[in-house]
Amino acid sequence: MDNIGAQPHFIAAGTTTVDVTEEELMAVLEADMTGTPAAVDFNPDEDFEEAFYSASQSTGTSQWIVADVQPGTLIMICFFPDISDGLPHAYHGMIETVEVAE
Repeated sequence: MDNIGAQPHFIAAGTTTVDVTEEELMAVLEADMTGTPAAVDFNPDEDFEEAFYSASQSTGTSQWIVADVQPGTLIMICFFPDISDGLPHAYHGMIETVEVAE
């Protein structure tokens, strides 16, 4: 991973067998902030299995992570607080999903 952004980042990653989109994950985060349940079939407490975390990464640095990731959807989210408002980067859309084959 290369951090070419202007702020530090770190990744919390996990897998799920539930078919979930990045837009649905954003709805789950919004529901967490507002207390209003999200209208999606993904429940992070039940449907998310932790895979790996990265260390906080300064701007202009790279790091390699070796991880044994289960098949399914890999969800990677940055929870580093944004310099502008203190909210985790995920709440600004820094979420990525990748399909992991068997």
